[in-house]
Amino acid sequence: MSKNIEIVYKQDFSTPCGVMVALASDTHLLELTFGDSVLLEKTLQRRKVITAMNSILQETKRYLAAYFKKQFLDLKYPPYLLSGTPLQLATWSALADINLGTTITYKQMAHTVNRPTAYRAVGRIIGQNYFDIMLPCHRVIGTHNNLCGYAHGLTIKRWLLEHEDAT
Repeated sequence: MSKNIEIVYKQDFSTPCGVMVALASDTHLLELTFGDSVLLEKTLQRRKVITAMNSILQETKRYLAAYFKKQFLDLKYPPYLLSGTPLQLATWSALADINLGTTITYKQMAHTVNRPTAYRAVGRIIGQNYFDIMLPCHRVIGTHNNLCGYAHGLTIKRWLLEHEDAT
C-alpha cells in the first residue's frame, strides 16, 4: 500500500525575527512558522515539498511585509486552512480574535473557549499553532503578566509584542 503524500509549495521569508517558512497548497496557506519549528519538521516529513512561489505565498509575502512595516491597517490574511479537534479549532480561532496591541492570559483563553479549568491543555494547543503572527499566540501571556510559553523563545515574543505596542 502506498502512502498518499500531499505536494505543497514552500517559501522562506526573511524577517526581523528570523526566517519564517510558509507552506501552501494551490488554494490555502497550510503553515506559517519560524524556521526552528518542531511542527514544521513533522509537516515536511509528510509532504512532497516544492520550493516555489505561488499566489498564496505571494499573498503571504505581502502580509508579512505589511506586518513588519507596521502597516497594520493594510494586513490582508491569505486564505488559510485550519484542521484539528474541536478544542484545537476553538482555541486557534480565539487567537485570531485577540486584538492587535493587547494581550490575554492562558487562563482567560481557557475561559474564552469555555474550558475554564483546561488552561494547561489550552496552552499546549496554543503551542501547536501552525500560523505564527497570523494567529497571534505571542499575545497570550502568563497570569501575572509574565512572558512565558512561546515556542520560538521569549526574545521573539517580546519583540513581537513591542512591535505591536502591546507591552
